[in-house]
Amino acid sequence: MIWVQDLQKAQKNEILSKLLEVVRVPVTAVKSHKVGIRPATKDRKPFLGKHPKEDSVYMFNGFGAKGVSLVPYFSKIMTEYLIKSQPILPEVDIARYFKYI
Repeated sequence: MIWVQDLQKAQKNEILSKLLEVVRVPVTAVKSHKVGIRPATKDRKPFLGKHPKEDSVYMFNGFGAKGVSLVPYFSKIMTEYLIKSQPILPEVDIARYFKYI
């Protein structure tokens, strides 16, 4: 098992080593260091659709770094799903991970 603290140290050391390659001056201290985990989907595609268990909950998430370019397109798809009951593309439908009851 890999602990978050171990990942933090490894990532900090990697960033410092790359920094030293660029600036070529000694780094004497690091004031603070924080890390975060970016959630992602297995197939790197967003989630759209109805929650598998909660009737009034819908999902529109998982756009990642390309969200700025993807959200307008998928907003239209989600709107048509909610208002006109149009189907969601199978590759982004949340149902690809959950079976509805």
